[in-house]
Amino acid sequence: MRDALTLRGNDALLTRANPLAKFSGVLLITVVLALSIDWVSASVALAFELLLFPLAGLTLALLWQRGWPLILAAAVGGWSTAILAADHGRILLDVGVWSISEGSLQLGVGFLLRGLAIALPAVLLMSCTDPTDLADALAQQAKLPHRFVLGTLGSG
Repeated sequence: MRDALTLRGNDALLTRANPLAKFSGVLLITVVLALSIDWVSASVALAFELLLFPLAGLTLALLWQRGWPLILAAAVGGWSTAILAADHGRILLDVGVWSISEGSLQLGVGFLLRGLAIALPAVLLMSCTDPTDLADALAQQAKLPHRFVLGTLGSG
């Protein structure tokens, strides 16, 4: 049964795509973004990912419904990085025990954007991929051991 917030259900382009290809794309973007620290690459990746949601037949309301814990975690991580990072540049806010400078704010925004850009593809993958189809693709195409695949499928 499809979620009520899904626009086109199984007719969406990404819903029909190979589950292993979608999984590989999520893994690739995660590795690349985990290794980068700048906010520009994270912004570009995030913009591209948001453009993919309509191709999966999903709405922003569904993104919020399924991804709010990840969005909140990225926001908290960005805020924490901004107040705890070493000060570089002009001080923008100074409140006793912590301060935010231009450099620390840039790091915080980069962390926030990178966190969102890493989390949203997982939400997208799980929203437009049947878990059984993904398990079948992992076993048959990626040649992963059946016990591992079944254990992963059973834990979800």
